[in-house]
Formats: sequence, C-alpha cells, structure tokens
Amino acid sequence: DRPLLAGLVMGLLAYKPQLLVVLLPTLVLARDWRSLGGVVASGAAQLGVAWLVVGTDAMRLYAQTLRELALHPDVVMLYPENSHSLRGFLRLLGVPPGAATAVLFAAFVACTLPIARAWRATQPPLVRLSFLVLMTVLLTPHLLTYDLLLLAVPILALADRAAGNRQDRGERHAMVLAVALYLAAFSPVLAVPFRVQLSTVFVAAAASFVWSRDRRTTPQANPGEPIVG
Repeated sequence: DRPLLAGLVMGLLAYKPQLLVVLLPTLVLARDWRSLGGVVASGAAQLGVAWLVVGTDAMRLYAQTLRELALHPDVVMLYPENSHSLRGFLRLLGVPPGAATAVLFAAFVACTLPIARAWRATQPPLVRLSFLVLMTVLLTPHLLTYDLLLLAVPILALADRAAGNRQDRGERHAMVLAVALYLAAFSPVLAVPFRVQLSTVFVAAAASFVWSRDRRTTPQANPGEPIVG
C-alpha cells in the first residue's frame, strides 16, 4: 500500500532500461502517478550519480549506444535461439527483421491498455506484477535467456494460485503453466533444430491465463482511484 516506495524500487530497473519499456507506459495509462513519480525519481538519481562519476562524454556515448541498440536489436542477438520475445519468435521462424519489428510494435500498441487495466485491477500486487513481467518478456526484444530469471515472479503467483484449490481445473492449469515457465529456460535447446521458441509460447499462454481469469473475476478500480503499488 505504498506506491511511491514501490516506484522508487521499480526505478532501479533504469540500470537495465529495456525493463522500463512496458512499465512506464503502463503506469502512465493506469494513472498511477505516485508509482510513476518514484520510478522517475529513482531513475534520475541513478543517471545523475553516473553522470557525476563518468562525465558528459561517457554519458553521451551511453545514450548513443542505447539508441543504436533500439534501432538495430539484432546486433545483440548473435544467437536467435536466446531471444524469447515475440520478435525473437518471429525471427527464429525466418520472418524478415523489418516485418518482425512491425508485428512487435503493433502488438505493443494493442497490449498497452489491457496491461494498464490489469495494473489497476484489485488483485493482489503479486498477480498484477506477474502479468506485467510476462508482457515485458513478450514485448521487449532485448531480453535474452538469462533474463528469464524474471519468470520467478509469475511462477510464484501461479504456484500460489494452484495451491489454493487443487480440485479446481483452473488451478491445475496454473500449476501446469508454472512448470512450463520453469522449463522455458531450456527452450533454446529445442529452438536450434526445430526453429520454434517454446518459451514464447509458454509465456504467452501464462499471460493469457492470468489476464482472462483476472478479467472474469476481478472488478477494476475506478478512474483516478489511488493504485496500490
């Protein structure tokens, strides 16, 4: 119940700025201004300290590097099987870079409002954060296999849901998806010979499960209502 503090902690992601690609528009569209303020303040503090330590020239080079990586994501993807985003999934199938980027951008635009609605839902923070993490993995092209450590968050949420009522079919599905997310890190082994990234499928399935069940069972917060961070 402390959104400003939550924002300050989430702002530490500025150290790995690609993790803010989904978070920032989500907070803006959800009108979670206190969390957003915390993110901006924390990120600005990190950049300010770095600026003081390394100087203007180094920071300018850093900004140029980020720009080049954003425009040419394949530069850091020497091994496509280690990319788990929607774009990486399409590239592994042989879709040209421009077309894969266009599909990713369209998906990003289409998903921003549902992500914001999920963030405003009255579900426990772990559930809402899990959906945000899953969509970040899907929509951020600069995350590689070691970044799948992020999936620990939705795995915990799905396992918690499965443990709640083992007789419910939906809870059994939650456990299956939790196991699938755990195995996602091994998908590059199969991606090389079969050219299909199963991790992307698992993440998309888990995101769909969380979103569909929360949408059916959870009322949304009223516009302008304070958001639990």
